[in-house]
Amino acid sequence: MPICKNCGVEVESNYRTCPLCGAELGAATARSETARADPETVGLKEAAQHTAIEAHDEKVRLLFQEVFGFIALAAAVVVFATDFAYGMKITWSRIPLISIGYIWLSIFMIPRLKRIPYLLPVAELLTTALFLYALNLFTGGRNWFWELALPIVAAFGILILLTVFIIRLFKLSVLGGLAVGLISAGLFTLCLEAILNSFLHEQIWVSWSLVTAASVVPIIAFLVSFEKRLKKRGSNLQKHFHV
Repeated sequence: MPICKNCGVEVESNYRTCPLCGAELGAATARSETARADPETVGLKEAAQHTAIEAHDEKVRLLFQEVFGFIALAAAVVVFATDFAYGMKITWSRIPLISIGYIWLSIFMIPRLKRIPYLLPVAELLTTALFLYALNLFTGGRNWFWELALPIVAAFGILILLTVFIIRLFKLSVLGGLAVGLISAGLFTLCLEAILNSFLHEQIWVSWSLVTAASVVPIIAFLVSFEKRLKKRGSNLQKHFHV
């Protein structure tokens, strides 16, 4: 099959133009000619465009943070003032207060740690655990945090970290990473049912989670076989789907 000289994707032989970039097959595009003529100038223009896009995205992000921060602060003040007016006896007011705090931390504070490997998911999991612990304090009734919430969060966190670690360690492709993610999802359903049965019935067994975990096996097999076929053809997922 011919290969587009502009973007490098494999194209079916009956195509006259590339379905991805629209360039005519068999002829170099103006962009390619310009790049060959003055690659330094083209590189500087592309870098400037990339910088401008990042600056615009940062402005939008800051605007969103300011708007949401104002709304969250206003909601927290209203809830606290209402509780204070009734002598701090409205116990349910603590739930929206801690929910606002949890959302604010998850959206604004924790994403700043994204440049540090593994620290972002760990911080998110710890914040979620603290949020559930606070909910447990104000909901009353049976203590469900230590026997239910914490084991579920811990199982989810361990599987997420293992998935990320395996993908980074073996430098898996998109399909390989998706297969590992499906395996983790199947294992999580097993852990989830076991934890729920232990909390509700004080016994550990699995039933429906086995069906759920088994249902992902054919999908994983398809992804692995499809990945092998792509490697034999010397292709990749991006070129195969023109993305």
